[in-house]
Amino acid sequence: MHSDAPVKLSDSLALVPSSFGWILSGSRSHVTVSFNPTVHSINVDTLTHEIDNMVRISWNLESIGIQPIQEKLKLSTHNAELLTNFHQSFKIIDGRRVIHLPWKPEVKLTSSNYDTAIRRFNSWTRRIHANTELKQKYAKQMQDYIDKKQVEAVLKDTQNEVRLFYLPHHAVKKITDEEIKWRIVFDASSHSPGHPFLNDALEAGPNLLPDILAMLLRFRLSKIAITSDGSQAFIQLILADED
Repeated sequence: MHSDAPVKLSDSLALVPSSFGWILSGSRSHVTVSFNPTVHSINVDTLTHEIDNMVRISWNLESIGIQPIQEKLKLSTHNAELLTNFHQSFKIIDGRRVIHLPWKPEVKLTSSNYDTAIRRFNSWTRRIHANTELKQKYAKQMQDYIDKKQVEAVLKDTQNEVRLFYLPHHAVKKITDEEIKWRIVFDASSHSPGHPFLNDALEAGPNLLPDILAMLLRFRLSKIAITSDGSQAFIQLILADED
């Protein structure tokens, strides 16, 4: 705000000074004001969709608990296009969804991370060989991927290395009810120094999850709640051949 005092124009209107100039404040019902103020305006037309999304996220966080009902947020033009492209491009083959990766046209995977992946693989191999229980669980999970045809052997194609990336993997331990569970995690952020990684080259897309506050409030409405968990949801998807 500005240090000058407000200027009263009528019983219902006043001019309030601010850093951007004078702001007209008050009720506008049945009021006529005759004056010729100087109007200042600010226009920003250089917003990229990334900055636009940041502003939207900030505003949505500020409005948590204020909005009376939960509504689907309006998608930015960019995210709307990504969602449309996804729905138009996927296919269902043998009961499984075949999808394309949402590549960013401006980011290129310029170098293979093969050496980095091999170093990670050798390090992890030494670790699991030193832990018999972990080694057995890891081998069992990998064999499960093979049996369910969620992974396949791929021969290195030296003719098509425009987009070539290796996913290092390791196990994450989770302790629940005195039970230890291991989950295999693939690292799409592994990269050679100075080069982009796979997550860099892919669009994040819109967040389609429901608002957590609204979901928690609905959870309190009834006496009984039912939850479910999709088993290995992401590896139920199949990548298109070109990806």
